Amino acid sequence: MTLPDAPVFLAQHTSKGRAHDRLSAVAEARTKQSKAAPGLLLDFGAVHLRGVEEDKAKAGKLAPILPSGSAYEIASKWKVPMASWVRRAAPSTKAQWNATVKESLKKQRELDVDALVVPGAELEAGDYPKGLEDQVDAIRRAWVERPDDDPPWFAEFCLHDDWIKNQNACRLVLNLLTDLPDAIGIALRIRFAKRDAAGDASVLGRLRFVVGALADDGRKVLLIQSGIVGWLSIAWGAWGFSAGMSQESWLYHRTVIRRRSGQPSPPRVERYFERQLLHPVLSTDHGRLSNATGYSQCGCSFCGVLAKGGAWDHNASAQHSLCSLASLTEAAAGADRAARRDAVRATIESAQNLWAQWKGTSGLSGQATPAGLSVWRSLV
Repeated sequence: MTLPDAPVFLAQHTSKGRAHDRLSAVAEARTKQSKAAPGLLLDFGAVHLRGVEEDKAKAGKLAPILPSGSAYEIASKWKVPMASWVRRAAPSTKAQWNATVKESLKKQRELDVDALVVPGAELEAGDYPKGLEDQVDAIRRAWVERPDDDPPWFAEFCLHDDWIKNQNACRLVLNLLTDLPDAIGIALRIRFAKRDAAGDASVLGRLRFVVGALADDGRKVLLIQSGIVGWLSIAWGAWGFSAGMSQESWLYHRTVIRRRSGQPSPPRVERYFERQLLHPVLSTDHGRLSNATGYSQCGCSFCGVLAKGGAWDHNASAQHSLCSLASLTEAAAGADRAARRDAVRATIESAQNLWAQWKGTSGLSGQATPAGLSVWRSLV
């Protein structure tokens, strides 16, 4: 298929949220409401190879379908092998890069996906500049040898946020990426230093600069594993973004939570994504907000499941979140970048106005506050 125009939301499959069951149900829920279904991001680094193949075959109404896979030395959780290039260490030599790119593109062509995504290696600050240069050289070699009937290409770059925060490193990134053949899109997977990066004005400001520069270069920009930040990036010129049912698929970060040996995992928090606030709240806060003036109940089938009461259905809540992202993406559609920016801005301003009315609602917890709104508004 021809890739759709911006903006595009891709539901990203994870080990706990596969396409053939939970994500395809999101697509069905959307189409039953006469709404566009999201696309699908197949992640070779998150799901074993057989699972990637099954999800592609059973994607149903999820479209378009794109792959991803900037992960290495991943041991399968299911005793079913990951893709061959994922099982090995990250490439570092020319021969290793050639093998990685060749094997990945071969499998993607066999799957008949709607675009090919050349995998990269996760690059830390210490990989400057050789790591990025080696990857770009490998992409160029593969591009020269591509078949004439290939679908569109993206090059995936997995960068720690140091790369965009450091001015010299950021300049190198943009110089190398904008010097790639014009037809190649850019898939960015930014690994942030902190879990709260979605509200950090300095980090998001740098990301806005990078996305805007790549879009100004005429490239499709896809933000992988980015959640609400990916939606925000539509205002900066991004073509699309992805998120899945796991929290990590909404923001890729380096924060590690450590527990004492033998300490049990804490109970899962009951959260509900309030589309009108662009923010997840506790289920108890959702119950209070749903009675507020101006509140609009979500009509997705997953909210119907949650409304029945009983034990909180974490899967239905996550599926509702993906439906919400699809709706937000649809609302940001526009004929050009300026129109999409204006649509994103209007949605943020609406959330700010509603929160000004609702923040005095009795019994709300501190976690109900959508802290990122003022930062996001300043960046659009």
